[in-house]
Amino acid sequence: KVSDFALISLGHGIGSALSLSGRLYCGSKGEAGEIRDLLVPGFDNEGTMTLEEVLSERTLSGHNPDPEKLAAVCAPGFRQIISITDPEMLILAGRFSVLSDRFVHKLQELLPQVKVCRAQFGRDSGACGSALAAVEYVIFNPNNRRK
Repeated sequence: KVSDFALISLGHGIGSALSLSGRLYCGSKGEAGEIRDLLVPGFDNEGTMTLEEVLSERTLSGHNPDPEKLAAVCAPGFRQIISITDPEMLILAGRFSVLSDRFVHKLQELLPQVKVCRAQFGRDSGACGSALAAVEYVIFNPNNRRK
């Protein structure tokens, strides 16, 4: 029901999918949404780190941040995506989708320009989206079908 959104998923790494004007945006080489190298402030004023470094299991287990602190660390990276793509909604998927309500509420407070919500299919959203993208690729791009 929303044509412009950014989906951010956390698993072993972090990635995103962008829907612009109702179409999945892939970029010229299919690499749009690779957000792992966005720079964000580290925990406890440790300088800057990449978004993927901040959200790695090793970093998170070492800092054991409360959900609001984690949202505050993620928000600058997410704000960069929002500033560039101007989505209506920011959808949290993968491990993000199972974090506490405090995380989502704090993120919403820090990013008031978008609606922040969890993915409908939770941790399985990436697989569902990939399957849909493959079908869309074939249906809407007839030149891509095998002869």
